[in-house]
Amino acid sequence: MNKLKNSPVYYYYKVNAIICCFLLIFFVLMTILLFYDMYYPIITSIENYFERILTAAILSFLLPELILIPAVIYYVYKMVAVARTPLVNIQKVKLEKISDGFFGLVSFEFNMIINGIEKSVSTPTIFGVALFGRNRISDYIGKEVEVAYNEKLDVAIILASSIE
Repeated sequence: MNKLKNSPVYYYYKVNAIICCFLLIFFVLMTILLFYDMYYPIITSIENYFERILTAAILSFLLPELILIPAVIYYVYKMVAVARTPLVNIQKVKLEKISDGFFGLVSFEFNMIINGIEKSVSTPTIFGVALFGRNRISDYIGKEVEVAYNEKLDVAIILASSIE
């Protein structure tokens, strides 16, 4: 369990969940502040015009909230799913082949022997080419790591203890 909570996959979902939570809290606070200002206006002489501006501002803050709520739920769900992944078919593999992803993220592909059959498996698409961060391709490419395979999700998870 500890190996999974320190894995790059768990870290990726945890960081994204935290970022989405902070953004959600920011937008909720801004919406509350704007609601408060609408009902208790600071400038009472231009109340009608002010209310129209505040209504537009509130609506512009509600849209990101509606987008961020499912994102938070998704990342927390994925964190829990990774933490509960059974450690089966643990094997050492060399990370050499990169598979294209989206938004500048990639995954690694490699062959594993699962139930006596060699199968091509990939990691989740969480590795990037950024200069900073934990899940950089340069930290993993060409290294031999320990992975656990999840048959239910058909994905391999790099274990934390195997990262040098």
